[in-house]
Amino acid sequence: MKPHHLELEALGPYADPTAISFDALSQDGLFLIHGNTGAGKTFLLDALCFALYGEVSGDRGLKGLKSDHAPASAVPRVVLEFSCAGRRYRIERSPAYTAPKSRGSGSTDKPPQAALFRLVGTERQAIASRSSEVTREVEGLVGLNASQFRQVILLPQGRFAEVLRARADEREALLKTLFDTVLYERASWWLEERAKAARLELAEGDRTLAGLKAQALRCWSPFAPAAVEDGNNDDEHQRPTAEPTPEALIPQIAAVVAQSAEALQQAEAALSGARQAQASADRLAERWDRRAAASARLAERESKRAVVDDYRQRL
Repeated sequence: MKPHHLELEALGPYADPTAISFDALSQDGLFLIHGNTGAGKTFLLDALCFALYGEVSGDRGLKGLKSDHAPASAVPRVVLEFSCAGRRYRIERSPAYTAPKSRGSGSTDKPPQAALFRLVGTERQAIASRSSEVTREVEGLVGLNASQFRQVILLPQGRFAEVLRARADEREALLKTLFDTVLYERASWWLEERAKAARLELAEGDRTLAGLKAQALRCWSPFAPAAVEDGNNDDEHQRPTAEPTPEALIPQIAAVVAQSAEALQQAEAALSGARQAQASADRLAERWDRRAAASARLAERESKRAVVDDYRQRL
């Protein structure tokens, strides 16, 4: 959003019609609003914020915006021309104020008025004609609501001086007020909680891993290769004095697995040979059993030979 032209009348210290061309001021890129105290410097920013959102930027209220120095019949108003997203717009606003009755004595309350136009060449295309509608359209054009506009674009007068003079805790609280950091505090707190939970989970994982490593060392201890003790007795063996790490066990376990695989192959070959020998022995034992059964039948028949011979002689 870039302001181009501002007009004020019967507002704050500006009783007479006043016009400011920001285009002329911004030709050098940067300009300064300066003047004596009470000259109306801050009110220009208030008028800019009021034109856009119907609110003022400082500690002023909407009541009493009408200038005390203007005639009672004067209509307080502000006109702002600005460009946004490559298009130029014009806002006309009047705050609520009290005016004398046109007939008779007494006064009457005037409601706030607002209108928003799109400027296309010399034409004015009406966009909104109610105060709330104008504010809603401006929020859509600028991308900020009134609170965000005041926090990011128009900081209230004197607040930075408070920041410079304040203590660390006061400065932190003031900056939180200025920039509305509640959302970021919540995000930071959420991230800290997630980090704390992750650290606890990591510590628990480390403890579990340490337990598994210790269990692996205990389970491996009976199978660890023995070291030959230096000395005269070559038959005596002892375990290594240094406790191996689980990482160092990997090549040892791989060597034992390879040896076990080779021993398994040899055992399988021996088992196959033993089964063949057992089958041959079973066949031989079966023949011996048949021979023994035949010998028993032969002996039984031989025992009957005398009876058979007697029957033969009789016959």
